[in-house]
Amino acid sequence: LSFGLLYMAFATPLFFPALIGSFNEILRVIFWLRNGRMPTPEEVEPAVIRSKHEEEMEHGAEEEIELPEEMAVARPVDSEAAVAAIASRATLEGRVDAKGLSVEELIERANASSEKDDFAGALAHYDAAIRLDPCRCDVLSTMGMMRVRLQDWPGAVSNFDQALRLDPENLDLIEYRAFAQLRARNYEAALIDLTRTLKASPDNLLALKARATALVGLERYAEAVEDFTAALRHAPRNADIHFLRGDALRKKGDARLAVADFDHAIERQPDNAKAFLYRGTCKATIGQREEAISDLTRAFDLDPGLHEAIYHRARIHIDLGDGVKAEEDLSWLLARQPDQADLHLLRGKARAAVGDSTGAIADYRIYLERTPRSKLRRALETYIRDQQIAARRQ
Repeated sequence: LSFGLLYMAFATPLFFPALIGSFNEILRVIFWLRNGRMPTPEEVEPAVIRSKHEEEMEHGAEEEIELPEEMAVARPVDSEAAVAAIASRATLEGRVDAKGLSVEELIERANASSEKDDFAGALAHYDAAIRLDPCRCDVLSTMGMMRVRLQDWPGAVSNFDQALRLDPENLDLIEYRAFAQLRARNYEAALIDLTRTLKASPDNLLALKARATALVGLERYAEAVEDFTAALRHAPRNADIHFLRGDALRKKGDARLAVADFDHAIERQPDNAKAFLYRGTCKATIGQREEAISDLTRAFDLDPGLHEAIYHRARIHIDLGDGVKAEEDLSWLLARQPDQADLHLLRGKARAAVGDSTGAIADYRIYLERTPRSKLRRALETYIRDQQIAARRQ
């Protein structure tokens, strides 16, 4: 019995990190049997899946879709107060006394208000004009463009909808609505409008990029790659399209092809931090770990806000058996993201790998407290118990 306890005291810190790896390896084999290919860690490991989802949501929230020239000409106004003031049609009702005024006079007053950046006033006058003459498609489209300037995408969609009821075959309005839908992340609706736009104008590069972006939003990555490829036939050296296609390939699981696109993007945009980030994660997937570390480090140097670069670098350090560097990266992340339970799990794994059972136990306890239904609960509790028994025997 004493020999057994002594063996566990020395063996558990060495072999426990492999226990979690073995659990994930089982998941990989199951994935392979079902899909006929080995998965990436992001496809099977619970902690990585959650982090990847949060990462994608974060990027999705900040990515901007390039707009057609007509929509991008006006200087954008970032004013939450202005948007709130005109967000609903009800706020416009009764704001203007249109008695005795003609439609043209109301439009003139709306234009004057717009020149003074009084957007709520301008939209109120336009709305009053529409109430007098509901068939003024030009006024409705102007209102839509003004909401574009305010980045009020649902409001812009509503105005373009109204205009298209009056002029349903107006391809310009269809395209404008498509981009407003895309910015509002109404991907299905955007896809319908963009397909109509491309049917009429197959060489519309911006519409091709936009439709591909909508397809990515719908997780239809193979179709998105086709559209990005078509766009590259028109602009083969366009770094932005190479980056976007690489991102679609990355999400599709074609890491090696994605690396080639990120290579093109970085060649023309050497300061593209996200291209380095994504190329780094793809290189890690195909086993080029040292190069991946270099790319992830470069991504963080270019944009210190890309904390996920440090996260992925820490994971690679763990895979390479460098628990010390992994712990350094994860401790840095936890100092800035103390509520991330998965970081405690990974740091516990790194600490266990270097024999710091006290630190590992502390991290695992925090993880279990915050993730009570974790599939790793039994394995982690066994590790904690064995380490405590070993400590009492010493």
